[in-house]
Amino acid sequence: MIALIFALLAGWGSYDSALMDIPVRSFASFDYNFEVLDRWPYGSGFSVLRDGDYLFYTNGAVLQIGEIDAEGKVSWLSELVFPGLAYTMVRSGDRLYVAVDDQGVAVVDISSIDDPQQINLFPTGGRVFGLATRGDTLYAAMGSEGLEIYDCRDAFDPEFIGSLSGFNLRSLSLQEDILYATDVSTGLLVLDISDPINPVAIGELGLTGQHYGLALDTSRNQTLVCSFDGGLHIVDVSSPYDPVLFASIPIFGAWKVDLDDTLAYVVSWDDSLYIINILSGEVIGGLGFDTLGVTGVTGVTGVTGVWPYDVSVEGDYGAVAGFLGSWWLFDCTDPLNPSITDSVVLGGSSEVVAADESWIVLGMLGGRLAFFSKDDSLVPVHLLSTRDWPRDIEIRGDTLYVAESWAGLGIYDMADPVGGVELISRLELDGVHVWSLAVEPPFVYLASGDSGLIVVDLSDPAAPTEAARINLGARALSLLKSGDTVYVGFEESGIALIDVRVPASPLLLGAKPTAGGVLDMALRDSLLFIAQATVGAAIYDMEGWNLLSTIPTGYVTFSLALEGNKLFLAEGALGISAYDIRNPASPHRVGTLNTGGEARDIVSLGDTILVADGYDGLLRVLFLGLGIDESSALPVSVLEVWPNPFSSVLYFSRPVQVRLYDASGRLQAGIRGTRFDASRLPTGVYFIRGKNWYYKVVKAPSSR
Repeated sequence: MIALIFALLAGWGSYDSALMDIPVRSFASFDYNFEVLDRWPYGSGFSVLRDGDYLFYTNGAVLQIGEIDAEGKVSWLSELVFPGLAYTMVRSGDRLYVAVDDQGVAVVDISSIDDPQQINLFPTGGRVFGLATRGDTLYAAMGSEGLEIYDCRDAFDPEFIGSLSGFNLRSLSLQEDILYATDVSTGLLVLDISDPINPVAIGELGLTGQHYGLALDTSRNQTLVCSFDGGLHIVDVSSPYDPVLFASIPIFGAWKVDLDDTLAYVVSWDDSLYIINILSGEVIGGLGFDTLGVTGVTGVTGVTGVWPYDVSVEGDYGAVAGFLGSWWLFDCTDPLNPSITDSVVLGGSSEVVAADESWIVLGMLGGRLAFFSKDDSLVPVHLLSTRDWPRDIEIRGDTLYVAESWAGLGIYDMADPVGGVELISRLELDGVHVWSLAVEPPFVYLASGDSGLIVVDLSDPAAPTEAARINLGARALSLLKSGDTVYVGFEESGIALIDVRVPASPLLLGAKPTAGGVLDMALRDSLLFIAQATVGAAIYDMEGWNLLSTIPTGYVTFSLALEGNKLFLAEGALGISAYDIRNPASPHRVGTLNTGGEARDIVSLGDTILVADGYDGLLRVLFLGLGIDESSALPVSVLEVWPNPFSSVLYFSRPVQVRLYDASGRLQAGIRGTRFDASRLPTGVYFIRGKNWYYKVVKAPSSR
């Protein structure tokens, strides 16, 4: 489990020598030529809050609010969907402040629990990792950007009033004029916020590890700090200017902590909850979540991992939010023997997606598959646990093939996903990590990490057997089969070409160089399109292996899809992009969409795109196209544009907010208001595009 934790952290793209709990993302300057049609916004569980009889839980882009009964069961009352990942939250009276991606903080009116209303989403200086409030003053831990402070008396127009830089802050706890914070690399930081316009650091304590969770025990003048690789630290803050380490309790992977009188509840990334008597420093009870068939789980047939991310305890019950998309409620009336009373496994970090004419299948980290009807809205008809994390999936008829990481190849009958999905067989390969697959009955080809290419014989689907294996001397992550050739992409760089005319005797033809790691490939005629991780995308002419063009993105390019003259890229934190590839030597971008999560996989269904969006679930997106539909021309009576043809300036009969494209579909400008200076545009045909309409204009040569 711990090895998998670091593997995922490395895969996030922003991982370096310092452990990161979530990637800090930048966004495209604007979105164009894409429209989100539908969304299943359930992803990773990042925060949970027990408050009276109510439970608040952020699940991907969703805020869920439930009520807990006397038996410890949750009845969900309402939901609110945000435009991006709901990361952390804090309550102040009838307001809930929720950090939403890098977009800022949402202010939610919860005076009616059954009908929460988002009344504002105001921008901050970046990703918010922790929140605290005192009255109408909001304190935001901004990671490496330090601390920001806002006056929220006017919820519709919060005022930025103060900040403190030079620290990497994660969690916050407030006591009168003293704000305690965890600094990732240092440990505990103490701030004087008596003047919120000018907060001052007055004390700190260096601790072992990398520091995230924080809880404050005001009755004993102690703070508890969770350190991922340093355990739980109990710190005496009787003198805030001089905090002193009181005790350290070894808990590897300690992440978040909450207090209830003399007991500390610590969740760690070894899938455990620890209950600690802070007076004696002893672990007196706990729960393990990394088991199959845990009582109380609904919606799936088992659980392969939770990765607890947050914990909140009040009264007889505590709650845990799981990074892999789970919430758990536990009875803590007997802390020596806590027990789970209710839970659900929904969502997770979406990794891969596949579709056929009837069904959509989403694979999620944590070992889950979600099945959706292609013709309906994105509501899963079935959830299924797999033996290990799905890395690649392919649908052939009524059969689903899944590359299940260390569990090998899983084969499932999905003739009736509504009624259930049954395991047909599994081929387990000792010590082999399966990353990608290609199905061509009666064989399946597997890209298998350090084991290279493995060929599986499916003559008897109930008893698959290994037919051949060829070691390639590099870690194989991706795979493409075309005709008699299998292309295997390597983690570091390069592609192996393998002759499989006789599948049981594959023959290595040679290897071709690439600029970066090969995460995905597509082939059309002699053109090979490659998703090259941090190096972007590339287009090669296979005849002579000539590099025709590269598409540097500055982000991790995880996946790609071809559709006509369009190339779609899943670019992680950037979202998705579309490129016109009619001239493969000079592709140009014709669309981009910040999906709100981290685009990991992309599938094209004509003009409809499916995106496995990491922490934010699954999206169905419409690409608006490169050309213009003549039926969408705007009647002159609705809007007048003059002069047309024009030479320098365009005027509009009413204020507009539109975009200007050239004849090839390239975005040239955004237009606001009633006047646009187009003097710098070259002569030619242009299209002004609004929502569901366009207007054709022509720039004539200057008369001078």
